[in-house]
Amino acid sequence: MTGPSADVPHNEPPPQAQWRPTGLQVALSLASLAVAALMLAVFFPKVSGAAWSESWAALMGLGWGNVLGITAVWLIGLWIYTWVYTATLPGLAHGQALALNLTGSLVSNVLPFGGAAGVANTYALTFSWG
Repeated sequence: MTGPSADVPHNEPPPQAQWRPTGLQVALSLASLAVAALMLAVFFPKVSGAAWSESWAALMGLGWGNVLGITAVWLIGLWIYTWVYTATLPGLAHGQALALNLTGSLVSNVLPFGGAAGVANTYALTFSWG
């Protein structure tokens, strides 16, 4: 068979579109970060009655052994959870699962009402990976 239809494979699925954020999504993300920074810098210290200098002093009082121990437990916990991601999302590698866990946790724990942002982050990353 000759002609243009002979070169077109009929068994392959169409290529997946790459996800790109819209201008509105980028603007909303930047506005969200600005609100979060404002809340951390101004609002939370006023509401809690604790200055950032007090928090910094408490952190500086930790020894290196404590910091390394907490960091090790944190990293082990994140790595262990990659097994959940790889089991529930077929085709996901452990490195991708770790990136998904790190970014989702970061967004969820830093932003006010960050749970929704963490879910959006998880969706966007997994969608971009196919």
